Amino acid sequence: MIGLYMVGFGAFAAATEFVYMPKVVRYMMLFDSYFGKGCFYIFWGFLMWGSRPVWIIAALVFIGVGICYIIGSCSVSSPPVYICGERPADA
Repeated sequence: MIGLYMVGFGAFAAATEFVYMPKVVRYMMLFDSYFGKGCFYIFWGFLMWGSRPVWIIAALVFIGVGICYIIGSCSVSSPPVYICGERPADA
């Protein structure tokens, strides 16, 4: 069951990073901020935590990235940049 959650959240994270989806952002404004992305990555990191060392390392990396996003939310006022590039001007 956790494997399905990991695949689902992974697909959602990849989709929101590679493609700017204004309909998703409109309904879930939390994902359009550094704090929201940080919480999402921390949640995903705890979801990955397992008994194998590889999963523990991957989980710690995701938790670390999430903490960096949350710390970044304190020092940056602009919205986060997406891997696909800047958001459209009308967004």
